[in-house]
Amino acid sequence: MKELVSLGFKGFKGVTQRFAFFFLRYISFVAKPSLGHTQLVKLFRK
Repeated sequence: MKELVSLGFKGFKGVTQRFAFFFLRYISFVAKPSLGHTQLVKLFRK
């Protein structure tokens, strides 16, 4: 049961990171990259 939960959590985390990546790319296309945006990218690249 523990393994199933951790597996589901990993999958959820992966989907969240992917969504955040696409969201950041969308923002960078729509809005001009600012200092705050670069900091956000650095935050998600860790």
